[in-house]
Amino acid sequence: MTPLHILIARLKRLPAKHRIAHLRSLVAAEKPYSQRRSELEDLLQVEILKQLRREIRAA
Repeated sequence: MTPLHILIARLKRLPAKHRIAHLRSLVAAEKPYSQRRSELEDLLQVEILKQLRREIRAA
């Protein structure tokens, strides 16, 4: 399993929408209530909030 810090570095190269989609699929692949899933969910929440802020600023 790829360490989370390496995964984050790889995801930074992707556009925001792709990054969110990949994080959603990674969260779905993890076992419920696992530590890794929790960390991925936190990262996903941060990315979604960033995207919402960008959309609000653009409006």
